[in-house]
Amino acid sequence: MSGKAYQKKKSLFFHNQRFGQNGVTLIELLIAMAMLSFVAGLFVSEHIRQQNQEMTQAQAVTMQQSVRASMLLMTKEFRMAGYDPEKNFNAGITDAGDDFIDFSYVDSGALQTMSYRHEDHGGDGDLRVNKGGGGYYLLSENIETLNLEYLDEEGSSIVIDDPVSQGTLDMIRAVRITITAGVDSQQRDLSPGNNTRTLIKTVKFRNLGL
Repeated sequence: MSGKAYQKKKSLFFHNQRFGQNGVTLIELLIAMAMLSFVAGLFVSEHIRQQNQEMTQAQAVTMQQSVRASMLLMTKEFRMAGYDPEKNFNAGITDAGDDFIDFSYVDSGALQTMSYRHEDHGGDGDLRVNKGGGGYYLLSENIETLNLEYLDEEGSSIVIDDPVSQGTLDMIRAVRITITAGVDSQQRDLSPGNNTRTLIKTVKFRNLGL
């Protein structure tokens, strides 16, 4: 074999070797795609987890603010029940139940009526208030439960079944308020075990029994 023919054969041999080393087979391509899909799946899963965690934290803050705001307003209004310095309007508690209360007080020389009600909508309850008889408006949403436990001057619980006919309204001197706020029913699966916030407070009706 001549030198020129030998060199040509040798060059072709190394060209084929390089082609075999640098080429990508179908199996290698499938493996690379599988690895890429796996990494992308991990990234998406982590991104969703972080989003859910942020939403859970936001829900917790919203629930806490809701229950605190409701308790603050109810405490302020409840303490005014029965305020009637001139004894001209017979102000006081006019009706009461486990999840509602009606009362009145005098403000700027006029009788002011208040009503609080809890409405259950399949777990997405609302706390509503009626001020002055003008109709109920929404005070707080996603209030799962409102429980009102009425106490006498000794701090003992008063059984409230039909307080008007039983004459137990005049015995009430305080109320233990328990409010439980939750998240929207459509979002509960995002934060299992972290769906509610409960606040309990005892408020004395300082103008009753004077």
